[in-house]
Amino acid sequence: MSSENKINVHIFLRKPYRFENHSIEKIIKTIIKGKNKNFRFKLLICPFHSSGFFKRMFNCIWALFNQGDVNHISGDINFITLFLNKNKTINTFLDCYNLRQFSGLKKTIYKYFWFYLPIKKSKYVTTISNFSKKELKKFIKIKKQIKVISAFLPYGNYKIKNKIKKNVILVLGTTRNKNIDRILFSIKGIKKKVIIIGKINSDQKNYLNENKIIHKNYINVSENKLIDYYNQANVLLFPSLYEGFGLPIIEAQRMCVPVITSNISPMKDIANKSALLVNPKNINDIKKKLKKIIFNSQLRQKIIKKGYINSFFFDPEPFKKKYLDLYKNVYEINSRNKEKRFI
Repeated sequence: MSSENKINVHIFLRKPYRFENHSIEKIIKTIIKGKNKNFRFKLLICPFHSSGFFKRMFNCIWALFNQGDVNHISGDINFITLFLNKNKTINTFLDCYNLRQFSGLKKTIYKYFWFYLPIKKSKYVTTISNFSKKELKKFIKIKKQIKVISAFLPYGNYKIKNKIKKNVILVLGTTRNKNIDRILFSIKGIKKKVIIIGKINSDQKNYLNENKIIHKNYINVSENKLIDYYNQANVLLFPSLYEGFGLPIIEAQRMCVPVITSNISPMKDIANKSALLVNPKNINDIKKKLKKIIFNSQLRQKIIKKGYINSFFFDPEPFKKKYLDLYKNVYEINSRNKEKRFI
C-alpha cells in the first residue's frame, strides 16, 4: 500500500487530569508506535476534560470534524461517538466502574450516553479483559458482539538495575478503587519506605506522618521515573477493589518485582498464580502477605520467577495485530460499500 493509500486511523483519548496516570494511553501509544506501511495514525486528545454538558458537547463536535477512515475511541469519552460515522467507528470500553458507583438519574444518563448509544453507534465494540466483557453484558442489555483484546505490556525500557537496594513498598494509584486507605492501614508498623504514585488527601498524609511511615508521594510521573521506582521496589502492593485489567501487575513482573494483588477478577486472572493474592477488604490478610513477601527471601524469589515468566504472555505484538486487523477490516468494509454505491 502506497503512502497516498494508507488507512487514516484516528484514535481519540480523553484529556488527562494532571494528577492521574492512565494505562490506556500507554497501550494506545504502543499500538501506533513504529513504522507501518498500511496505516497512518493520528492521536487526538480531546480539547476539554470530560466534565459538564458544554465541554462534553464541544468534544463531540470537535470529534465530528476530526474523523479518519477509522475512528477508535477509548478512555471514558465514549459519548463522543454520537456524531461520528457508525461504520467507521470502534469503541473500546475499559471497565464499568462508574456504573457500579452511580445511582438514580445520574446512573441512567451515564449508562445511556457512555455505553448504550456508543455501543449502538459502533461498527465494533472491544474491551480489555473477559471480566470487563462480562460486566458490559451484565449492565448493558444489548445484542452486539463484544471482542476481547486483552490489555498488554506497553513498549518500555524495562531495564533492571540489580545494584539498586530494593527497600521500598510501591503503591500505584490512589483513586477510590485502588483501596488506598486499607493499604495504608496494612503497612503500619512495617519498617519499609513507601512510594505512593497518585494524589493522596490530607487525612492520608496525616496518617502517614502520625504513624511515622517513611514515604514519598509523586503524581503524574514519567515512564522513565516509573521504571526507577520499580527498580527500587521490594514489592508492588496492588490489592485493588476493582480494575478493568490491572496493568501494573505485568509491568512489575517484567521488572522482577513480586506482586501482591487481589483474589478477585480480573487481577487474579492476570496474575495466573504468579502473585500473592489477598482479600482486598481484609487489612490483616494484606499485612500478613506483605510481611511474607518482604521477609521470606525464598518465597520472594519464587514469586519473582513466576511473575517474570507470566509477563511474557502479555507481550504486545499479538494484541497489536488484533487491533490492526480490526482497523483494516473496518476500512475494507467501508471501501466495498463505497464501490457498490458507484456501480
